[in-house]
Amino acid sequence: PGSNFVTRGMSLNLDAPQMQWTDRAARSLGQQYSNLSAGGMGSGPIRFDKAFYNVAWQAGRRSNDYQSLLNTDALGLQAAGVSADSVDRLLGILQQAQIPVGVGAFSSNRVSDQGAVFGSFDFAPPTSTTGQAINLSFNGNWNKQSPATGFATELPGFGGDRTNWRGGVQGRHSSYVKGILSETSAGVSVSRNEGSPYLSMPAGRVRVNSTFADGTSGVQSLSFGGNPALSSEQTSTMLALMNQLSWFSTNNKHRVKLTGELRREASTQMQSSNLLGTFTFNSLADLEAGRASSFTRQLAPRRRDVDQVVWGLSLGDSYRRNSRLQLQYGVRVDGNHFGAEPMLNPDAEQIFGVRNDHLPNRVYVSPRVGFSWSYGTAPQIAGFEGAARGPRAIVRGGVGVFQSTPNAGFV
Repeated sequence: PGSNFVTRGMSLNLDAPQMQWTDRAARSLGQQYSNLSAGGMGSGPIRFDKAFYNVAWQAGRRSNDYQSLLNTDALGLQAAGVSADSVDRLLGILQQAQIPVGVGAFSSNRVSDQGAVFGSFDFAPPTSTTGQAINLSFNGNWNKQSPATGFATELPGFGGDRTNWRGGVQGRHSSYVKGILSETSAGVSVSRNEGSPYLSMPAGRVRVNSTFADGTSGVQSLSFGGNPALSSEQTSTMLALMNQLSWFSTNNKHRVKLTGELRREASTQMQSSNLLGTFTFNSLADLEAGRASSFTRQLAPRRRDVDQVVWGLSLGDSYRRNSRLQLQYGVRVDGNHFGAEPMLNPDAEQIFGVRNDHLPNRVYVSPRVGFSWSYGTAPQIAGFEGAARGPRAIVRGGVGVFQSTPNAGFV
């Protein structure tokens, strides 16, 4: 949290290829990079002794030479395991078949941009009756790669962009009313990941056997056409709510806690990769003759929507028997319910004798008991005002049922 003191800070980090050392082959493959990263923070009072803020941010860009089969020199191609003659022959075959190799004026750099922000606002008005405090926190980050791929064994048209971001906000409230401490929190978070290829066309891969002037050889797979892996997107959301009530006995020997919790998880995934198919060729001669060794294709996009509601309720007591022995005991009940069910697969039921559409929508009971016992006296007193001589050692133990509910993606 922030405070009455005003604080500011900033940082800047710069990297450049001129400050990096590597060999000629790595330079030909674009291993040197430029990086710019800036960040800052600020905290202080919104209103003295009552409200405070604390915010931090960071943004950056990293770039390096974008290497492909069109602009990598002979040394870089040899380091990647392919000869320049093989690349020239591949380009001639693709030109004759009217297969595009690029996307117009493509960038000479491979760029990755990213940013993040975090912050919190605290409102704690001084009072002797409720002890009320409110906190609001937020976070977010974003990243984009353009192109998402960039290898010397690919054509520029085989690339694409990928973007992902995530954000969340949470509020917390606590108060002390008539001997009961109430602590409540609620939050929501959303994330998304998506990719888009440059070319909407089938993908192709051809195996190339190259022999170099120094007597060495290499076998490499070259990629062209559209990228089958970038046509996908996924979005996930989560909502959470929790409340904890604590009651303290007047003799300070008991703290009874009642906790309730509710959470909803949901995810939508569109699996549309390789919808146009991928052709694989064993040689450039096979590519020129149109003899593919294999063809794979996903016939239709697969959309997966999953969601789940999870709830929990617990009641427990921390009982301080004396200054050396403390007991903790209680019970917790958890439950979950999936909102989407898989379609029944009769073949799986017939072959394996098990239905695939049964989901673990259940209620779980977890009784627990534990203790904490301290004995002896420490030889030294801690060096601060009001410190007491602590115990020589503490023994802790317990027994209970501990388990977790399945996540939404389990379906």
